[in-house]
Amino acid sequence: MQENQLTATKMKPKRTTSEKVLIALFIAVLLFFAGITVYLMAQTLRNQNAPVIRETLGLQYTSNGDGTCSVIGIGNCKDTEIIIPSKHAGMSVTGIGKEAFRKSNLTSVTIPNGVTSIGDFAFYDCSSLTKITVPNSVENIGESAFRDCFSLTEFTIPVGVTAIGKSAFEGCSGLTKITVPNSVESIGKSAFRNCSKLTSITLPFIGASADQEQYFGYIFGAKGTSENRKYVPDSLRTVVITGGLSIGYSAFSGCSGLASITLPDSVTSIDEKAFHYCESLTEMVIPNGVKSIGDQAFYHCTGLMCVTVPDSVTSIGKSAFSSCSALTEITIPDGVESIGSYAFSDCSALREITIPSALKSIGEKVFYACSGLTKVTIPNGVESIGKSAFSYCSKLAEIAIPESVTVIDKSAFYKCVALKEFVIPNGVTTIGESAFYNCSNLKNIQFMGTMAAWNTVSKGLDWNFNVPAAEVACSDGTVR
Repeated sequence: MQENQLTATKMKPKRTTSEKVLIALFIAVLLFFAGITVYLMAQTLRNQNAPVIRETLGLQYTSNGDGTCSVIGIGNCKDTEIIIPSKHAGMSVTGIGKEAFRKSNLTSVTIPNGVTSIGDFAFYDCSSLTKITVPNSVENIGESAFRDCFSLTEFTIPVGVTAIGKSAFEGCSGLTKITVPNSVESIGKSAFRNCSKLTSITLPFIGASADQEQYFGYIFGAKGTSENRKYVPDSLRTVVITGGLSIGYSAFSGCSGLASITLPDSVTSIDEKAFHYCESLTEMVIPNGVKSIGDQAFYHCTGLMCVTVPDSVTSIGKSAFSSCSALTEITIPDGVESIGSYAFSDCSALREITIPSALKSIGEKVFYACSGLTKVTIPNGVESIGKSAFSYCSKLAEIAIPESVTVIDKSAFYKCVALKEFVIPNGVTTIGESAFYNCSNLKNIQFMGTMAAWNTVSKGLDWNFNVPAAEVACSDGTVR
Protein backbone atom coordinates (compact mmCIF):
# COMPACT_ATOMS: atom_id res chain seq x y z
CA MET A 1 0.00 0.00 0.00
CA GLN A 2 2.76 2.39 0.97
CA GLU A 3 4.60 1.36 -2.13
CA ASN A 4 1.62 2.36 -4.33
CA GLN A 5 1.39 5.79 -2.71
CA LEU A 6 5.03 6.43 -3.35
CA THR A 7 4.59 5.37 -6.93
CA ALA A 8 1.63 7.73 -7.37
CA THR A 9 3.59 10.57 -5.90
CA LYS A 10 6.44 9.90 -8.23
CA MET A 11 4.07 9.81 -11.19
CA LYS A 12 2.55 13.35 -10.42
CA PRO A 13 3.96 15.73 -13.07
CA LYS A 14 5.99 18.77 -11.95
CA ARG A 15 5.20 22.25 -13.44
CA THR A 16 7.97 23.81 -15.35
CA THR A 17 9.13 27.42 -14.68
CA SER A 18 7.47 28.68 -17.85
CA GLU A 19 4.15 27.13 -16.80
CA LYS A 20 4.38 28.89 -13.43
CA VAL A 21 5.04 32.24 -15.14
CA LEU A 22 2.04 31.78 -17.44
CA ILE A 23 -0.23 30.97 -14.50
CA ALA A 24 0.98 34.07 -12.61
CA LEU A 25 0.37 36.26 -15.66
CA PHE A 26 -3.10 34.81 -16.07
CA ILE A 27 -3.98 35.58 -12.44
CA ALA A 28 -2.60 39.13 -12.78
CA VAL A 29 -4.70 39.74 -15.89
CA LEU A 30 -7.81 38.48 -14.08
CA LEU A 31 -7.12 40.77 -11.14
CA PHE A 32 -6.51 43.75 -13.47
CA PHE A 33 -9.80 43.33 -15.30
CA ALA A 34 -11.62 42.76 -12.00
CA GLY A 35 -10.21 46.07 -10.73
CA ILE A 36 -11.27 47.89 -13.91
CA THR A 37 -14.77 46.45 -13.54
CA VAL A 38 -15.05 47.63 -9.93
CA TYR A 39 -13.73 51.11 -10.86
CA LEU A 40 -16.20 51.48 -13.72
CA MET A 41 -19.08 50.37 -11.54
CA ALA A 42 -18.07 52.94 -8.88
CA GLN A 43 -17.86 55.70 -11.48
CA THR A 44 -21.27 54.76 -12.83
CA LEU A 45 -22.78 55.00 -9.37
CA ARG A 46 -21.03 58.33 -8.75
CA ASN A 47 -22.25 59.76 -12.03
CA GLN A 48 -25.77 58.63 -11.28
CA ASN A 49 -25.69 60.60 -8.02
CA ALA A 50 -23.94 63.69 -9.46
CA PRO A 51 -26.05 66.63 -10.70
CA VAL A 52 -26.32 66.77 -14.44
CA ILE A 53 -25.55 70.21 -15.87
CA ARG A 54 -27.50 70.70 -19.03
CA GLU A 55 -26.91 73.91 -20.93
CA THR A 56 -30.18 75.49 -21.99
CA LEU A 57 -31.22 75.04 -25.60
CA GLY A 58 -33.34 77.36 -27.71
CA LEU A 59 -31.89 80.70 -26.60
CA GLN A 60 -31.36 83.39 -29.23
CA TYR A 61 -27.85 84.65 -30.07
CA THR A 62 -26.13 87.20 -32.27
CA SER A 63 -22.55 87.38 -33.48
CA ASN A 64 -20.41 90.18 -32.06
CA GLY A 65 -18.32 90.21 -35.24
CA ASP A 66 -15.12 89.22 -33.49
CA GLY A 67 -15.56 85.49 -33.19
CA THR A 68 -17.72 85.83 -30.08
CA CYS A 69 -21.46 86.11 -29.56
CA SER A 70 -24.08 87.44 -27.15
CA VAL A 71 -27.36 86.07 -25.88
CA ILE A 72 -30.10 88.43 -27.08
CA GLY A 73 -33.32 86.66 -26.17
CA ILE A 74 -35.19 83.76 -24.66
CA GLY A 75 -35.90 82.40 -28.16
CA ASN A 76 -38.11 79.31 -28.11
CA CYS A 77 -36.84 78.19 -24.70
CA LYS A 78 -39.65 77.36 -22.30
CA ASP A 79 -37.45 76.69 -19.25
CA THR A 80 -37.65 78.90 -16.17
CA GLU A 81 -34.26 77.75 -14.90
CA ILE A 82 -31.60 78.38 -17.51
CA ILE A 83 -27.89 77.77 -17.81
CA ILE A 84 -26.35 79.92 -20.51
CA PRO A 85 -23.63 77.98 -22.38
CA SER A 86 -20.09 79.29 -22.58
CA LYS A 87 -20.04 78.57 -26.33
CA HIS A 88 -22.58 78.67 -29.12
CA ALA A 89 -21.96 77.54 -32.70
CA GLY A 90 -18.24 77.48 -31.97
CA MET A 91 -18.23 81.04 -30.65
CA SER A 92 -17.55 82.07 -27.04
CA VAL A 93 -20.49 83.73 -25.32
CA THR A 94 -19.25 87.09 -23.96
CA GLY A 95 -22.37 89.18 -23.47
CA ILE A 96 -25.99 89.31 -22.36
CA GLY A 97 -27.66 91.68 -24.82
CA LYS A 98 -29.98 94.62 -24.25
CA GLU A 99 -33.43 93.50 -23.03
CA ALA A 100 -32.38 89.88 -23.58
CA PHE A 101 -34.65 88.44 -20.89
CA ARG A 102 -36.85 91.46 -20.18
CA LYS A 103 -40.13 90.53 -18.44
CA SER A 104 -39.49 86.80 -18.75
CA ASN A 105 -40.69 84.31 -16.15
CA LEU A 106 -37.22 83.06 -15.26
CA THR A 107 -36.59 81.83 -11.73
CA SER A 108 -32.90 80.90 -11.94
CA VAL A 109 -30.07 81.96 -14.26
CA THR A 110 -26.46 80.81 -14.44
CA ILE A 111 -24.18 83.04 -16.50
CA PRO A 112 -20.95 81.35 -17.71
CA ASN A 113 -17.43 82.54 -17.06
CA GLY A 114 -16.29 84.56 -20.04
CA VAL A 115 -19.30 86.89 -20.16
CA THR A 116 -18.02 90.44 -19.70
CA SER A 117 -21.15 92.56 -19.96
CA ILE A 118 -24.78 92.45 -18.94
CA GLY A 119 -26.72 94.80 -21.19
CA ASP A 120 -29.25 97.51 -20.41
CA PHE A 121 -32.59 96.14 -19.20
CA ALA A 122 -31.23 92.60 -19.66
CA PHE A 123 -33.30 91.15 -16.79
CA TYR A 124 -35.67 94.07 -16.30
CA ASP A 125 -38.91 93.10 -14.55
CA CYS A 126 -38.01 89.43 -14.17
CA SER A 127 -40.27 89.43 -11.15
CA SER A 128 -39.96 85.67 -10.50
CA LEU A 129 -36.15 85.61 -10.58
CA THR A 130 -34.88 84.35 -7.22
CA LYS A 131 -31.37 83.20 -8.06
CA ILE A 132 -28.67 84.38 -10.44
CA THR A 133 -25.03 83.38 -10.66
CA VAL A 134 -22.76 86.03 -12.18
CA PRO A 135 -19.08 85.19 -12.90
CA ASN A 136 -16.05 87.31 -12.02
CA SER A 137 -15.45 87.90 -15.72
CA VAL A 138 -18.32 90.43 -15.83
CA GLU A 139 -17.03 94.02 -16.03
CA ASN A 140 -20.15 96.01 -16.78
CA ILE A 141 -23.71 95.83 -15.43
CA GLY A 142 -25.91 97.97 -17.68
CA GLU A 143 -28.69 100.44 -17.01
CA SER A 144 -31.73 98.87 -15.33
CA ALA A 145 -30.14 95.46 -15.85
CA PHE A 146 -31.92 93.94 -12.83
CA ARG A 147 -34.52 96.62 -12.23
CA ASP A 148 -37.72 95.40 -10.55
CA CYS A 149 -36.36 91.91 -9.91
CA PHE A 150 -38.10 92.12 -6.56
CA SER A 151 -37.91 88.39 -5.81
CA LEU A 152 -34.10 88.50 -5.66
CA THR A 153 -33.04 88.26 -2.02
CA GLU A 154 -29.30 88.17 -2.62
CA PHE A 155 -26.90 89.24 -5.33
CA THR A 156 -23.13 89.00 -5.39
CA ILE A 157 -21.53 91.72 -7.48
CA PRO A 158 -18.40 90.12 -8.96
CA VAL A 159 -14.97 91.48 -8.07
CA GLY A 160 -14.22 92.23 -11.72
CA VAL A 161 -17.08 94.70 -12.23
CA THR A 162 -15.93 98.26 -12.96
CA ALA A 163 -19.23 99.98 -13.81
CA ILE A 164 -22.79 99.69 -12.50
CA GLY A 165 -25.36 101.44 -14.67
CA LYS A 166 -28.18 103.81 -13.81
CA SER A 167 -31.06 102.10 -11.94
CA ALA A 168 -29.25 98.77 -12.28
CA PHE A 169 -30.90 97.32 -9.15
CA GLU A 170 -33.75 99.78 -8.74
CA GLY A 171 -36.84 98.17 -7.25
CA CYS A 172 -35.01 95.06 -6.02
CA SER A 173 -37.02 95.24 -2.84
CA GLY A 174 -35.98 91.78 -1.65
CA LEU A 175 -32.28 92.59 -1.30
CA THR A 176 -31.13 93.08 2.30
CA LYS A 177 -27.37 93.33 1.84
CA ILE A 178 -25.22 94.72 -0.96
CA THR A 179 -21.44 94.69 -1.26
CA VAL A 180 -19.94 96.74 -4.09
CA PRO A 181 -16.33 95.60 -4.65
CA ASN A 182 -13.35 97.96 -4.81
CA SER A 183 -12.99 97.22 -8.53
CA VAL A 184 -16.06 99.38 -9.26
CA GLU A 185 -15.14 102.85 -10.57
CA SER A 186 -18.60 104.26 -11.25
CA ILE A 187 -22.16 103.77 -10.03
CA GLY A 188 -25.11 105.19 -11.97
CA LYS A 189 -27.77 107.38 -10.43
CA SER A 190 -30.57 105.52 -8.64
CA ALA A 191 -28.63 102.25 -8.94
CA PHE A 192 -30.20 101.00 -5.69
CA ARG A 193 -33.36 103.10 -5.59
CA ASN A 194 -36.36 101.53 -3.83
CA CYS A 195 -34.31 98.69 -2.37
CA SER A 196 -36.70 99.04 0.53
CA LYS A 197 -35.46 96.11 2.67
CA LEU A 198 -31.79 96.98 2.48
CA THR A 199 -30.13 96.91 5.91
CA SER A 200 -26.44 96.93 5.01
CA ILE A 201 -24.33 98.28 2.16
CA THR A 202 -20.58 98.33 1.48
CA LEU A 203 -19.26 100.85 -1.05
CA PRO A 204 -15.81 101.76 -2.43
CA PHE A 205 -16.75 105.47 -2.41
CA ILE A 206 -19.67 107.81 -1.78
CA GLY A 207 -21.73 108.92 -4.79
CA ALA A 208 -21.20 108.35 -8.51
CA SER A 209 -17.43 107.83 -8.34
CA ALA A 210 -14.46 108.70 -6.17
CA ASP A 211 -14.66 112.34 -7.29
CA GLN A 212 -18.23 112.94 -8.56
CA GLU A 213 -21.59 113.54 -6.86
CA GLN A 214 -20.15 112.68 -3.48
CA TYR A 215 -23.32 112.36 -1.46
CA PHE A 216 -24.80 109.15 -0.16
CA GLY A 217 -28.34 109.57 -1.49
CA TYR A 218 -27.18 109.73 -5.12
CA ILE A 219 -27.26 105.95 -5.61
CA PHE A 220 -30.78 105.86 -4.13
CA GLY A 221 -32.22 108.56 -6.41
CA ALA A 222 -31.64 111.79 -4.46
CA LYS A 223 -31.08 114.85 -6.64
CA GLY A 224 -28.98 116.63 -4.01
CA THR A 225 -27.81 116.42 -0.41
CA SER A 226 -31.08 117.87 0.86
CA GLU A 227 -32.89 114.75 -0.44
CA ASN A 228 -30.74 112.19 1.38
CA ARG A 229 -33.39 111.77 4.06
CA LYS A 230 -36.14 111.23 1.46
CA TYR A 231 -34.43 108.61 -0.69
CA VAL A 232 -32.09 106.60 1.55
CA PRO A 233 -34.07 103.47 2.62
CA ASP A 234 -35.56 103.67 6.10
CA SER A 235 -34.43 100.08 6.66
CA LEU A 236 -30.73 100.84 6.10
CA ARG A 237 -28.69 100.69 9.30
CA THR A 238 -25.09 99.84 8.42
CA VAL A 239 -22.76 101.50 5.92
CA VAL A 240 -19.14 100.60 5.24
CA ILE A 241 -17.02 102.82 3.01
CA THR A 242 -13.79 101.18 1.83
CA GLY A 243 -12.11 104.00 -0.13
CA GLY A 244 -11.86 107.73 -0.79
CA LEU A 245 -9.92 110.67 0.63
CA SER A 246 -12.72 112.76 2.12
CA ILE A 247 -16.27 112.65 3.36
CA GLY A 248 -17.74 115.52 1.35
CA TYR A 249 -20.13 118.34 2.10
CA SER A 250 -23.39 116.96 3.55
CA ALA A 251 -22.42 113.47 2.33
CA PHE A 252 -24.67 111.73 4.87
CA SER A 253 -26.70 114.77 5.94
CA GLY A 254 -30.20 113.80 7.03
CA CYS A 255 -29.56 110.03 6.98
CA SER A 256 -31.46 109.73 10.23
CA GLY A 257 -31.80 105.92 10.24
CA LEU A 258 -28.11 105.01 9.94
CA ALA A 259 -26.79 103.47 13.16
CA SER A 260 -23.26 102.55 12.05
CA ILE A 261 -20.93 104.14 9.52
CA THR A 262 -17.40 102.78 9.06
CA LEU A 263 -14.82 104.94 7.30
CA PRO A 264 -11.55 103.84 5.67
CA ASP A 265 -8.07 104.82 6.84
CA SER A 266 -7.56 106.66 3.54
CA VAL A 267 -9.85 109.53 4.63
CA THR A 268 -8.01 112.75 5.56
CA SER A 269 -10.91 115.20 5.98
CA ILE A 270 -14.50 115.21 7.16
CA ASP A 271 -16.16 118.16 5.49
CA GLU A 272 -18.93 120.55 6.52
CA LYS A 273 -22.21 118.88 7.55
CA ALA A 274 -20.86 115.46 6.56
CA PHE A 275 -23.02 113.63 9.16
CA HIS A 276 -25.43 116.46 9.94
CA TYR A 277 -28.66 115.12 11.49
CA CYS A 278 -27.57 111.47 11.52
CA GLU A 279 -29.75 111.05 14.58
CA SER A 280 -29.45 107.24 14.95
CA LEU A 281 -25.66 107.16 14.76
CA THR A 282 -24.42 105.89 18.15
CA GLU A 283 -20.65 105.67 17.72
CA MET A 284 -18.05 107.09 15.38
CA VAL A 285 -14.42 106.12 14.97
CA ILE A 286 -12.69 108.84 13.00
CA PRO A 287 -9.81 107.27 11.03
CA ASN A 288 -6.24 108.03 11.94
CA GLY A 289 -5.06 110.39 9.23
CA VAL A 290 -8.03 112.77 9.35
CA LYS A 291 -6.68 116.27 9.92
CA SER A 292 -9.83 118.37 10.03
CA ILE A 293 -13.45 117.99 11.14
CA GLY A 294 -15.61 120.52 9.32
CA ASP A 295 -18.29 122.93 10.52
CA GLN A 296 -21.44 121.14 11.74
CA ALA A 297 -19.90 117.80 10.72
CA PHE A 298 -21.86 115.91 13.42
CA TYR A 299 -24.43 118.57 14.23
CA HIS A 300 -27.59 117.21 15.89
CA CYS A 301 -26.42 113.59 15.93
CA THR A 302 -28.62 113.15 18.98
CA GLY A 303 -27.90 109.42 19.38
CA LEU A 304 -24.11 109.76 19.25
CA MET A 305 -22.67 108.60 22.57
CA CYS A 306 -18.99 108.05 21.83
CA VAL A 307 -16.53 109.56 19.36
CA THR A 308 -12.92 108.53 18.86
CA VAL A 309 -10.86 111.44 17.58
CA PRO A 310 -7.34 110.48 16.37
CA ASP A 311 -4.14 112.35 17.19
CA SER A 312 -3.88 113.43 13.55
CA VAL A 313 -6.75 115.95 13.95
CA THR A 314 -5.60 119.56 14.26
CA SER A 315 -8.86 121.48 13.80
CA ILE A 316 -12.49 121.05 14.83
CA GLY A 317 -14.96 123.32 13.04
CA LYS A 318 -17.84 125.47 14.20
CA SER A 319 -20.74 123.53 15.73
CA ALA A 320 -18.94 120.30 14.78
CA PHE A 321 -20.60 118.32 17.60
CA SER A 322 -23.28 120.81 18.60
CA SER A 323 -26.51 119.29 19.93
CA CYS A 324 -25.02 115.81 20.27
CA SER A 325 -27.17 115.46 23.36
CA ALA A 326 -26.22 111.81 24.11
CA LEU A 327 -22.44 112.36 23.88
CA THR A 328 -20.97 111.39 27.25
CA GLU A 329 -17.28 111.43 26.45
CA ILE A 330 -14.85 112.70 23.87
CA THR A 331 -11.09 113.01 24.00
CA ILE A 332 -9.73 116.01 22.16
CA PRO A 333 -6.16 115.25 21.04
CA ASP A 334 -3.36 117.49 22.29
CA GLY A 335 -2.48 118.46 18.72
CA VAL A 336 -5.78 120.29 18.11
CA GLU A 337 -4.91 123.94 17.51
CA SER A 338 -8.37 125.37 16.82
CA ILE A 339 -11.89 124.63 18.00
CA GLY A 340 -14.64 126.61 16.32
CA SER A 341 -17.46 128.45 18.06
CA TYR A 342 -20.36 126.30 19.35
CA ALA A 343 -18.26 123.18 18.66
CA PHE A 344 -19.72 121.26 21.64
CA SER A 345 -22.66 123.47 22.54
CA ASP A 346 -25.75 121.71 23.89
CA CYS A 347 -23.88 118.47 24.51
CA SER A 348 -25.96 118.06 27.63
CA ALA A 349 -24.64 114.58 28.57
CA LEU A 350 -20.94 115.52 28.42
CA ARG A 351 -19.42 115.13 31.90
CA GLU A 352 -15.75 116.02 31.69
CA ILE A 353 -13.51 117.70 29.15
CA THR A 354 -9.78 118.29 28.87
CA ILE A 355 -8.70 121.17 26.66
CA PRO A 356 -5.78 120.25 24.36
CA SER A 357 -2.37 121.73 25.13
CA ALA A 358 -1.91 123.16 21.62
CA LEU A 359 -5.03 125.31 21.90
CA LYS A 360 -4.49 129.03 22.54
CA SER A 361 -8.09 130.16 22.75
CA ILE A 362 -11.35 128.58 23.87
CA GLY A 363 -13.75 130.10 21.34
CA GLU A 364 -17.20 131.60 21.58
CA LYS A 365 -19.85 129.30 23.09
CA VAL A 366 -17.67 126.21 22.55
CA PHE A 367 -19.26 124.48 25.58
CA TYR A 368 -22.40 126.60 25.77
CA ALA A 369 -25.28 124.87 27.59
CA CYS A 370 -23.33 121.71 28.34
CA SER A 371 -25.62 121.28 31.30
CA GLY A 372 -24.08 117.98 32.46
CA LEU A 373 -20.47 119.21 32.45
CA THR A 374 -18.96 118.94 35.94
CA LYS A 375 -15.22 119.28 35.36
CA VAL A 376 -13.00 121.11 32.89
CA THR A 377 -9.21 120.87 32.70
CA ILE A 378 -7.50 123.78 30.97
CA PRO A 379 -3.74 123.41 30.33
CA ASN A 380 -1.15 126.15 30.68
CA GLY A 381 -0.79 127.79 27.28
CA VAL A 382 -4.43 128.76 26.79
CA GLU A 383 -4.57 132.55 26.64
CA SER A 384 -8.25 133.42 26.39
CA ILE A 385 -11.67 132.07 27.33
CA GLY A 386 -14.16 133.28 24.72
CA LYS A 387 -17.62 134.80 24.87
CA SER A 388 -20.14 132.54 26.61
CA ALA A 389 -17.63 129.68 26.39
CA PHE A 390 -19.17 127.95 29.42
CA SER A 391 -22.49 129.79 29.71
CA TYR A 392 -25.33 127.71 31.16
CA CYS A 393 -23.00 124.90 32.26
CA SER A 394 -25.23 124.55 35.28
CA LYS A 395 -23.35 121.63 36.90
CA LEU A 396 -19.84 122.96 36.40
CA ALA A 397 -18.37 122.90 39.89
CA GLU A 398 -14.65 122.57 39.22
CA ILE A 399 -12.45 124.53 36.83
CA ALA A 400 -8.85 125.67 37.18
CA ILE A 401 -7.70 128.61 35.09
CA PRO A 402 -3.97 128.46 34.18
CA GLU A 403 -1.56 131.35 34.59
CA SER A 404 -1.32 131.77 30.80
CA VAL A 405 -4.90 133.12 30.57
CA THR A 406 -5.13 136.88 30.04
CA VAL A 407 -8.76 137.29 28.91
CA ILE A 408 -12.00 136.00 30.40
CA ASP A 409 -14.50 137.28 27.85
CA LYS A 410 -18.11 138.41 27.98
CA SER A 411 -20.52 135.97 29.67
CA ALA A 412 -17.78 133.32 29.80
CA PHE A 413 -19.32 131.64 32.88
CA TYR A 414 -22.84 133.07 32.65
CA LYS A 415 -25.23 131.20 34.95
CA CYS A 416 -22.73 128.58 36.05
CA VAL A 417 -24.78 128.13 39.20
CA ALA A 418 -22.71 125.20 40.61
CA LEU A 419 -19.50 127.24 40.86
CA LYS A 420 -18.63 127.96 44.50
CA GLU A 421 -15.14 129.34 44.11
CA PHE A 422 -13.03 130.74 41.31
CA VAL A 423 -9.33 131.55 41.15
CA ILE A 424 -8.33 134.28 38.70
CA PRO A 425 -4.65 134.11 37.61
CA ASN A 426 -2.33 137.09 38.07
CA GLY A 427 -1.92 137.45 34.28
CA VAL A 428 -5.61 138.23 33.58
CA THR A 429 -6.00 141.76 32.20
CA THR A 430 -9.61 141.64 31.01
CA ILE A 431 -12.84 140.30 32.50
CA GLY A 432 -15.73 140.82 30.10
CA GLU A 433 -19.27 142.02 30.64
CA SER A 434 -21.44 139.57 32.62
CA ALA A 435 -18.52 137.13 32.82
CA PHE A 436 -19.89 135.59 36.05
CA TYR A 437 -23.45 136.84 35.71
CA ASN A 438 -25.88 134.93 37.94
CA CYS A 439 -23.30 132.53 39.30
CA SER A 440 -25.55 132.46 42.31
CA ASN A 441 -23.42 130.12 44.47
CA LEU A 442 -20.04 131.70 43.79
CA LYS A 443 -19.00 132.76 47.29
CA ASN A 444 -15.25 132.92 46.94
CA ILE A 445 -13.28 134.76 44.24
CA GLN A 446 -9.53 134.86 44.51
CA PHE A 447 -7.08 136.92 42.44
CA MET A 448 -3.51 135.66 42.45
CA GLY A 449 -2.04 139.17 42.11
CA THR A 450 -1.95 142.24 44.32
CA MET A 451 -4.79 144.63 45.02
CA ALA A 452 -3.05 147.20 42.82
CA ALA A 453 -2.89 144.70 39.95
CA TRP A 454 -6.57 143.83 40.43
CA ASN A 455 -7.50 147.47 40.11
CA THR A 456 -5.82 147.61 36.68
CA VAL A 457 -7.86 144.69 35.35
CA SER A 458 -10.48 145.84 32.84
CA LYS A 459 -13.91 144.69 34.05
CA GLY A 460 -17.05 144.81 31.96
CA LEU A 461 -20.50 145.87 33.09
CA ASP A 462 -22.15 143.46 35.53
CA TRP A 463 -19.15 141.14 35.42
CA ASN A 464 -20.20 139.82 38.84
CA PHE A 465 -23.94 140.52 38.84
CA ASN A 466 -25.85 138.46 41.40
CA VAL A 467 -22.64 136.87 42.69
CA PRO A 468 -22.63 136.34 46.50
CA ALA A 469 -18.89 136.99 46.77
CA ALA A 470 -18.80 140.61 47.85
CA GLU A 471 -15.01 140.74 47.93
CA VAL A 472 -12.08 139.56 45.85
CA ALA A 473 -9.20 138.09 47.84
CA CYS A 474 -5.83 139.31 46.51
CA SER A 475 -2.34 138.32 47.55
CA ASP A 476 -2.05 141.37 49.82
CA GLY A 477 -5.64 141.90 50.94
CA THR A 478 -9.24 142.01 49.84
CA VAL A 479 -10.98 144.34 47.44
CA ARG A 480 -14.68 145.05 47.28
